[in-house]
Amino acid sequence: EMWTLIPTLGCWSLGTTMLGTSPMTHTVDIAKPEHRAHATSLLRTSGDIGMLSGALLSGMVADASSMDMAMRLNGGMLLAGSLWYAYRNSSPTHAHTGPPR
Repeated sequence: EMWTLIPTLGCWSLGTTMLGTSPMTHTVDIAKPEHRAHATSLLRTSGDIGMLSGALLSGMVADASSMDMAMRLNGGMLLAGSLWYAYRNSSPTHAHTGPPR
């Protein structure tokens, strides 16, 4: 199954790289200079809590149902978060326009 593993790991590593740097860059870009440290720490803390609780909940769903259901739930949560982010940034009251503050 090496021919399945290699492209899967390639996609996973590319996605991890993009998802790891993009939120941090965006957070630093939109935060006021005096709030950047606080915004960065909130982002990192929420990511750490998400990693811990996400793994726990995925395991619980996989034990109660199936691994397929756990993966579908993870995909649904990622889609919901992405749609919420897109909605918030498309709203004129929340969208960041102009140079960094």
